[in-house]
Amino acid sequence: MANKLMTLIVLGITCMTTGCSSVVEAGVDKFVDTAVSTISLETNANLETITNIETIPGMHGPNPDMENGVNRAIEVREFLSQNGNGTDTSLKAMIQTLEEKVEKASSKNYASETDTADTVVTFKDGKVEMLGEGVDLQDNTLVINQSGSYMFTGVFEGQIKVNTPEEDVQLMFNNLNISSAQHSPIIIEQADEVTVTLMSGSQNYIYDSSLYLEEANKTLDEVKANGALFSNDDIYINGLGSLSIESEFKTAIFGKNDVLISDASLYIKSPRNGIKGNDLVYIGSGNLDITAGTDGIESNDLICIDGGKLTINESYEGLEALDILINGGEIVVRSDDDGINISGDAENLMGHGLIINNGDINIDSEGDGLDSNGSILMTGGNVLVNGPLASNNGSLDYNIEFEISGGNLLALGSVGMMQNPSTSSSVNTLSVGLSRSYPVGTKIALVDDNDVTIMEMTAQKEFQSFIYSNSELQLNETYKLLIDDVGVEEVLLTETVTSVGETGRMRNKPGRGFGKPKN
Repeated sequence: MANKLMTLIVLGITCMTTGCSSVVEAGVDKFVDTAVSTISLETNANLETITNIETIPGMHGPNPDMENGVNRAIEVREFLSQNGNGTDTSLKAMIQTLEEKVEKASSKNYASETDTADTVVTFKDGKVEMLGEGVDLQDNTLVINQSGSYMFTGVFEGQIKVNTPEEDVQLMFNNLNISSAQHSPIIIEQADEVTVTLMSGSQNYIYDSSLYLEEANKTLDEVKANGALFSNDDIYINGLGSLSIESEFKTAIFGKNDVLISDASLYIKSPRNGIKGNDLVYIGSGNLDITAGTDGIESNDLICIDGGKLTINESYEGLEALDILINGGEIVVRSDDDGINISGDAENLMGHGLIINNGDINIDSEGDGLDSNGSILMTGGNVLVNGPLASNNGSLDYNIEFEISGGNLLALGSVGMMQNPSTSSSVNTLSVGLSRSYPVGTKIALVDDNDVTIMEMTAQKEFQSFIYSNSELQLNETYKLLIDDVGVEEVLLTETVTSVGETGRMRNKPGRGFGKPKN
C-alpha cells in the first residue's frame, strides 16, 4: 500500500510541475478516486470498496479549485491510516460508556448540605475568628490540614487552601466574600474529594485579580493554579445558595480532575474559560450564568448536562469537549465561533461526539452552531440553531454522522457550508437554501398540504438556509415554506433528507456510526 500511496503522491507532484495533461484533463478527483479504490482493497479497513471519495466519512468531496492531486492524496492517506483499521461500535454502546463514566464520578463520597460544621471560621473587621480544629492561618492564607467540614462567613482578603492528601473536605460558604490580588482565592492543593456547599439563601463572592501563571513558581513552591476556584482533585459544588465568581485574568472554576455541580446558582465572569475540567464536567441541576472570553464550559474529556438552566451570555465557543452528553436542562449559548464543539487531536474523532437525548437548546453562533469532528446523535429534545451568515461556517457541521431518531431540530444560517443530518436518520428532514438572506424579525412558517401549521417562529437573526427535522414530516407529503406569509418553496418530501434551493457545498452524509479509534 505504501508504494501505491507514494506513487499517488509522486504522480500528483508530477502533474503539478510538468502538466501531466492526461491526469488533469480526466479530473483530479477521478484520479484520486481510482487510487483510493485501490488503496481500500489493500488495507484491513472496515470500509466497503471505495469508488467515490464522497463515500469516505469525513472527506469533503470533489474540490474543483484544487490544482493538483498532492493534497488530496495526503488527505486520503492520513484518513485511512487513522481510521482504516477502526472497529465500529454501536451508538447504544457509546451512550452506555458515557453514562457509566458519569455514574462512577457522581457516586463518590461527596458531602450533602447541612447546617452544622466541624469548624466555623468568621472573618470580621480584618480579624479571623476560628471555632474548631484543622485550620492554620499563615499570613493571609488559611490552610485546612485535616478532613472535616468548614463553614466560612464574612469578608476576607487572602486565600483559603486545602491540603489534606487522600482525605475528604467540605467547604461551606455562608455569605463569604473572598478576594485576592496575589493568588487564587480558593485552591484545593491536595485532597481526595472536596465539596463546596453554598448554604441555603446565602450569597457568596469570589474575586480574583491575580495574574495568570504561565508556569509554576518553583522558588515559592507555588502551584500553577489558573483558576479563581482551583482544584487539583475532584470538586463538587452544591447547595441552595449562590456564588458569584469574577476573575480578571484566569479561568473562573478550574478542576484538574472532575467538576460536578448540582442545585447551586453560579454567576461567572472570566476573560478565559468559565468552567474548565480536565476530566468530567457534570451539571445535574441549578442555575449557571456564564460570561467568558474563551469557552463557556470546556473539558478535555466529557461534559454531561442532566438538568438545570445554563446561560452562556458571551464566549468564543460555548461548550467544548471530546464528548458532550445532554440529557436535559435548558441551555442558551451565544458564541463568537462554534456554539457546541466536539474537538480533539484527530480531525475525525471516531467513537466520539455530541449526544442529545433531551433538553431545550438554543444556539446563537457566529461560527458553526453544532460542530463535531466526530458524530452527532439526537434522540430527543428541542434544538434551535441561529447560525452564521458567513459562507465559511454552517449551522450544522460534522465529520462522520448526524443521526436523528427523535426530537425537533430547526437550524437557520448560511448556505455556503450548508450540511444536513445524515440519511441514516429515522426522522425526516426538509432543507431549503434560499435565494437571498432575510433579516431579523422575519416570520417563518412551514405548513402542510392542508395549510396546517407544522412550525412557525420569528427570526432572531439574519438567515439564508432552513433545516427542519421533526417526526411530523412524512414522506410523499407536500410542504410549503412561508416567509412573511408568502410561499417561497413548495416541496414534496421524497427522501429522508429532502433538499431544495441554493445549497452551496451541501453534504448529506450517510454516516457509519460511532467507531472505535485506532490506537
